[in-house]
Amino acid sequence: MVKNQEQFSSISVTPDIYCPSINENGKYIDFIPNFKDGGYYCECGSRKNKIYNTKNSLKQHFKTLKHIEWLKTMNNNKVNYYKENIELKETIKSQQIILTQLSNELSKKTLDYENFIKNYESHSVKTANLVDLLDLN
Repeated sequence: MVKNQEQFSSISVTPDIYCPSINENGKYIDFIPNFKDGGYYCECGSRKNKIYNTKNSLKQHFKTLKHIEWLKTMNNNKVNYYKENIELKETIKSQQIILTQLSNELSKKTLDYENFIKNYESHSVKTANLVDLLDLN
């Protein structure tokens, strides 16, 4: 039982990415999300890989110059983010189609290979039972 508890304690919980909210005017604004295990990290770039585990630490982070500038940039580039989102959706759709095609090709080639092996094994069994009549002397 202790061994299982050790295994569970070694499992780490990954933090979520902090995402600003959008107000009634369509502007990105900071808000304090519900905190869960693992905390949050912010993509603003002020402190790379910094995990905010409490509401207060995240609230303090919102006051940093880098975060304030990041939020301004987000608001100034809303149209670009929307366009990028549409382009990424199209890319994902085309990649899903390509993956499906490749998966189908692989399945067909696997089936062809399995049939080849079965035929080869069947042929080998038939030829193994042949007797060389010249050796019977």
